[in-house]
Amino acid sequence: MKKVLTGIFTLAALASQAQTITVDDSLSSGASIIYYVVDSNAVNLDATTGAGVTWDYSSLTGYPGEATNLDTIINASDSPNAADFPAADYNDFLNGGTSIFFENYPDSVMSHGYVFSIDANEVTIKHDIDLLKTLEFPMALGTSFVDSVKGTIDVPGLSISGEPQEGYATVTADGTGTLNIAGMMIPNIIRVKFVEILEATITIPFPPYTSTGTVTRTVYSYYDLDNEQIPVFMHAKIDVVATGFGGDYTAVYSAYDVVSAGLTEKITENLFS
Repeated sequence: MKKVLTGIFTLAALASQAQTITVDDSLSSGASIIYYVVDSNAVNLDATTGAGVTWDYSSLTGYPGEATNLDTIINASDSPNAADFPAADYNDFLNGGTSIFFENYPDSVMSHGYVFSIDANEVTIKHDIDLLKTLEFPMALGTSFVDSVKGTIDVPGLSISGEPQEGYATVTADGTGTLNIAGMMIPNIIRVKFVEILEATITIPFPPYTSTGTVTRTVYSYYDLDNEQIPVFMHAKIDVVATGFGGDYTAVYSAYDVVSAGLTEKITENLFS
């Protein structure tokens, strides 16, 4: 489950000046950032919204010996999964995580889908019927929109091909201000909240089994408008409610190295059969 999250929530990675995200800040090949895995028990600060706020993660801690994750933007044509996303321009690849394919438009960023591995199976989710808009330009405090998405799911290792998926996402720039990460104060931040709900019915042939359910992905991305195009801090949670199984998963990533306080639990995860 960890690999499902680590890259999916980075797709909307952009920034700008004057607390506004514009098309001039669109990501392209060569952009990169290193993320540190930090305390996944940190609260999401959902209620901290508006202008001039401070997101207080002053007590945030890291994990001893946890590897960093390099997030890099490359040309989609250079990806080994390029054939599944022929119309995408770029590939956002987070080392050890999800490979995301997107395209920049004059007024928005559109997702073509993503690839991740779970339980040694590669999963390809293609928005090949209705692309998903992840940002629109300009994106300033108060900007909000809802966009639909529709496509297919492939899992070759389980003989799953072309299974339908559809849903929608709500994207809101809900705050501007200062981010306090373990006492490090980062000013001129804009936060974008992304909530995606997907519904799918998947038939697993061996043994024959059909599962229906929803996946809700909530991501808070913090953009440093002075220095970084990719979010400098992210808080993400995925909730799965499906026939026969379900669970939730939380992950928090920081571009700033947080001094470890000796934590031993790497991730908050509640899965049940």
